[in-house]
Amino acid sequence: MRKATLESYLADREDSIIIVPYSSIKKLIEENIERSSRALKGSILKVSSARESLRKMAGIMKTVDVDSSSFRTVAVDAGYNGVETAAGFRPVVIAVAAMFRGARKETEPIAATMEVPDIYMDEEEGRRISSIVGFYLQFRLAREFLSSADAVLLDGPLNMGFSHLMRRFSRDGVKLAEMAGSELVSLLNEARSFGIPVLGVVKRIRSSVLSRKLKLSGLSDLAVSDAFLSRGEYTEPIKADWMWDDIVLWSRLVNVDPAGLEIYSSFAKLGRKPIRIDMPEYCVDRAEELLSHLANISTPDSGIPLPITAVDRLSKVGDEVYRMFYMRTMSRVAKELGDPTVIQFLSPQYGED
Repeated sequence: MRKATLESYLADREDSIIIVPYSSIKKLIEENIERSSRALKGSILKVSSARESLRKMAGIMKTVDVDSSSFRTVAVDAGYNGVETAAGFRPVVIAVAAMFRGARKETEPIAATMEVPDIYMDEEEGRRISSIVGFYLQFRLAREFLSSADAVLLDGPLNMGFSHLMRRFSRDGVKLAEMAGSELVSLLNEARSFGIPVLGVVKRIRSSVLSRKLKLSGLSDLAVSDAFLSRGEYTEPIKADWMWDDIVLWSRLVNVDPAGLEIYSSFAKLGRKPIRIDMPEYCVDRAEELLSHLANISTPDSGIPLPITAVDRLSKVGDEVYRMFYMRTMSRVAKELGDPTVIQFLSPQYGED
């Protein structure tokens, strides 16, 4: 059997390539979209017709009344930005954390950053590395609050699948990914000792965990959960089996017992659209309580917990601000070098490769 790669996909369909006058291409695009829409329609009808049985298979539960006015969470997010120049791509990464009581910010936020260890000639590699550094800073910053929080909310997933990403990294990238994974395990292990749940809030669902469980190929978890979840409902947590090898590896690196740290995912509709909540195994039995608290502190429209929305806004490194500081600094460098022509070497690059 031929391995399912893009190369084999193209080879199998070489005879179906259509070459037409440019004036006809819009019609072909329209026909292609029409075929895709028919396939999508069939999948949606399949979900609709089996809605009740799918709800049972997914283990739909409903949030309950809880008092969240004194529920203390630490919310943490990270962001990065950078400028591509003739000298390469140099990113900056920051993480922001703040304590909340209910939906109200209780303390001034704190931030963390670290110097990304290289200038990257490959911008894509630089952005992947920046993302990993962001995760590392998130996990490290969250550990500072464990003694005073009822729960940790991380903006983003816990089932990151670094092993897949690591195959595309340089040696330094692999080392950073292992450090980030080890920091996640350290956070989970320390939080477990405090009895503190750690929840990853995934705002844009791109996974297929739920659709695989329900045997609904061709549909994303977002489409499936949106189809049969009502407001205030969530699915029973689903084990992210593929993460276990990573958890075991990272646990060995920091000498931690991985039992109880396996990652589970629950899909919840706390507002108009569903989100995914990742959690370690040691707090799965508290899913009802935790999801009910999140429902109370989420915005009615998006269903995203307000603490996450707040730190997400604070952690963004805006393009305008970054470029302003960058160009101001590079202008000074050019002046110090006494050669104004070097500013072209340091200026942001635009356009395609």
